[in-house]
Amino acid sequence: MRVLLSIDFIPVNFRRFSVVHTGFIVSTLFSGTFIHIFLTRLADNIYVVMLFSMIVYSTTGAMMLLAAVFLRHKSPAFLMRIGFGFYLALFALLIVLRENSVKVMPLMGLLQGSGAAFYWICYFYLYTEYTTNNNRDVSGSFIALLTSLSQVTVPLLSGFIISRFLGFTGYIIVFSLAFLGMLFAASFSATLAPVEPAFVMGSRPKHGKALKLILTDRRYLRGFLAEGSKGVRDGVFQFFLNVILYKLVRNELLVGFNSFFSAFLSLLGIWVMSKVLKPGLRIRAMTAAVTILSFFGLIFAFRMHAFTVILLNVVNAGVYPFFNYSETNIFLHLLQKMPYTAECQPEFFGFREVFLGLGRCLGLSMLLLVPLDNWRIYGIAMVGLTLFQYVTVVLCRMCEKDIEELKASEEM
Repeated sequence: MRVLLSIDFIPVNFRRFSVVHTGFIVSTLFSGTFIHIFLTRLADNIYVVMLFSMIVYSTTGAMMLLAAVFLRHKSPAFLMRIGFGFYLALFALLIVLRENSVKVMPLMGLLQGSGAAFYWICYFYLYTEYTTNNNRDVSGSFIALLTSLSQVTVPLLSGFIISRFLGFTGYIIVFSLAFLGMLFAASFSATLAPVEPAFVMGSRPKHGKALKLILTDRRYLRGFLAEGSKGVRDGVFQFFLNVILYKLVRNELLVGFNSFFSAFLSLLGIWVMSKVLKPGLRIRAMTAAVTILSFFGLIFAFRMHAFTVILLNVVNAGVYPFFNYSETNIFLHLLQKMPYTAECQPEFFGFREVFLGLGRCLGLSMLLLVPLDNWRIYGIAMVGLTLFQYVTVVLCRMCEKDIEELKASEEM
């Protein structure tokens, strides 16, 4: 088993970090898979779900800039626990208000977005610090494998629990389990090893300098634009296929089975990725992934029913990690090689989320223009969002060339 997971190549500190992340993912899978379905049932309006997601994405970007300020003064583990606190408040709100939760949907979005901001800025910071470019692909595959194992079990369990109870009782049980999962992640985060930051602790924030570098240095700009263009599709596909499936079949258990099958293929895909994906193959992997997803997206758009929704979801789960982790690792490698990254590292991670959030909101805005419940147009729009990812591939190819030039200059 250790050989299958290549675990001996993974740093010990990263393994502890993976446990915290898995606890976080389990918690958000209990809630995240069905919070959109919960709101869809309460409002009977798909626009409410899209607006909720836009609030989450925009809040995440804005709050991550604030989190970058705190990262200069507090440890990443401490800031992670602040993020966990926002999520715990969200779950408590859902448990107490039950079907009245839809009335405070904007507050829910603010809490989830704030929690995501404080967690993910620490995630990417520690992910970078606990790995090197040589072991980042296998480490990323390992954490993705744990995520997929969670995705295999948690949504199916959630769908089963919800389907076993009348009304909204099952949802309340699921949100309670999410609360407990987040408590575990918060507790285990105390075991994370401290890191020696490249920036000066206690120093003043450098948002202005970071933004100037992003806008004036084409190497930085290409990397951040790649994050933004990835978000155009990413923000929609995080939840929208499950919402479409629920609207077609009105059955939470089937949504859970859909997530189960998707996660199983994702597990297989990520295991293959851990064996074959190397730094030199990242661009090829991204190109192949976009091509495959575009083909199956066309089938989904022109033959939309429950089977094609599940088919696209399963294929997306198995193929998208090749695109996502390749793009992320190229971006992180570029940041590590650039000369000013160490000085502005927290701010760069904050602006990364801003660009990603803007892309996600742009993708959702396109769907908001579609007439309500016009599924064929939704499908065509989602194919367009996938084809747009060739732009991300081109930008990442340019980033790879920038990295090679930076390496060459280091050797001179």
